[in-house]
Amino acid sequence: MLTDSAAGDPKAAVTCTVTNRFATGTLRIAKVVSDPLGGYIGGSAKPFSGTYTCGSADPVEFSTLTTATPVTIAGIPAGANCTVTEKPPTGGLANASFGWGPATFSGQPATIAAGQTATVTITNPVVQNTGSFSVAKVIRGPGGYVGGSDRVFPVAYRCALAGGPTSSGTLDVTTGGAVSPADPIPTGSVCTFTETLATQPGDFAGNDPSYSWTGSAFSPTSVTIGDGTVATVTVTNSYTRSFGRLTIAKNVDGDGYLGGTAANFTVHYDCGAGIAGSVTVGDGGSSTVDKLPAGASCMVAEEPPAVNLLNPAYAWGTPTWDPGATATVVADATVTLTVTNPTLPIFGQVSVTKVVAGETGGLVAGTNFAIPISCTNGYSTTFVLFPGATGTTPDLPVGTRCTVTETTPSADDLIDGSYAWGPLPARRR
Repeated sequence: MLTDSAAGDPKAAVTCTVTNRFATGTLRIAKVVSDPLGGYIGGSAKPFSGTYTCGSADPVEFSTLTTATPVTIAGIPAGANCTVTEKPPTGGLANASFGWGPATFSGQPATIAAGQTATVTITNPVVQNTGSFSVAKVIRGPGGYVGGSDRVFPVAYRCALAGGPTSSGTLDVTTGGAVSPADPIPTGSVCTFTETLATQPGDFAGNDPSYSWTGSAFSPTSVTIGDGTVATVTVTNSYTRSFGRLTIAKNVDGDGYLGGTAANFTVHYDCGAGIAGSVTVGDGGSSTVDKLPAGASCMVAEEPPAVNLLNPAYAWGTPTWDPGATATVVADATVTLTVTNPTLPIFGQVSVTKVVAGETGGLVAGTNFAIPISCTNGYSTTFVLFPGATGTTPDLPVGTRCTVTETTPSADDLIDGSYAWGPLPARRR
């Protein structure tokens, strides 16, 4: 606007002033963290950095952007187009399973208008990365496992994440293939494994108790879960077959045995599963059967000993077994069964009957006769017998030899001189 200060004066001097105004606007950079899983722990104070470029100017860095405080840049020429970039953020997350996803930018490029504020919002998503593991089963042993691929082995796992949750559970693992948990495991979790082995019916051929599990070995012993990967774990179950020994010992108890220490006695054993046989043993000796499956129950029986092994005055009694006639085989040990055969003395008696023959009417009534008997075992006596009476010795060992004699009867035992004693009978043995 011109002001005529010399109006009406055609010769007056006039001064004109022109003012040019520079049109500018403002760029506002705002921060949003998208965190549906609660993995962001940076709060409102964590700084984010990046650059902005407006028009042909060089990029300008910023480093004070937070979720609470945007970065504001004033004095940008109106009409300039501004773009914003961000350095990938680090830190500010709860644990190793969380990561920063790709940032998104809304409102750019931002065109600056005079006297106005253009806003570019940077949104950083927080994502949780996961992975998993698989467990495979291997059986190793000397042969005899018959459980097949249907046998289930429970394997427990525990996956601990520093600053995060612990995942745990049990997998039913078979030799048919590797098994993984149903749910993913947070990345960075360290997983360890345990297994409790117990023999089940059907694990081993014939349910033979000599087989036993010896342990589980995990390879590797632990795994760290990676992002989008499946760690492989192999658990090897080992088993073994144990053996023991059965010793059969012999004792002869009593007198009359004539066999010395010769192996005169036969004992049969039966440990089931077709494991049977016999051994011969002598008095005071023993015989050992080796490589018997541990846990087998063995029964023993002895053939009746030969009669001719004894003095005729003895017989075999009933054998006894100590501690019994059955035994369970113990792994890497010896069980002993001892059979004792008693010898029993057998006895007989000698009976002497007095008979008077001939003219018995000449015998004085009430007459007794003295009949001595003497035996090789030291027994001796004199029977005093009337006609028809019998004298009997006590029990004498079989084989004892006894001699029977008679004292010459007296003539006084006859009623008169018309009678006389005939010759005595011969000595009897």
